[in-house]
Amino acid sequence: MQLPDYIILEIITPDCVLLFACVYRPPKAGHFNIFADDFFGYCTEYEHSFVAGDVNAHFGSNKPCDIADGKAVHEFIDQCNLTHVPFGPTFHQGLCYSTLDMILSSVPDRLT
Repeated sequence: MQLPDYIILEIITPDCVLLFACVYRPPKAGHFNIFADDFFGYCTEYEHSFVAGDVNAHFGSNKPCDIADGKAVHEFIDQCNLTHVPFGPTFHQGLCYSTLDMILSSVPDRLT
């Protein structure tokens, strides 16, 4: 059974304390909830939270992509009050254009 690999860090700067996570979920690995549950356990304690990584789940996609895993990503984004930083699709195959890689932020207005 393949599980997502991830690291969750607390970063302390002179201006703030923030939560940062980097995640990689191998293709068709499932178990996104393991990372999501772990991150959610921390994110409610931080004003500034960020997630970056490759989750290999189609979200932010057009049809006919397989978007079953994408629902879990959308629920995670909503649950942690994060915003997806839009860079455009990162997956292109046939008529499918979707986002497999993500950068999420709780404070998107502070990103440059």
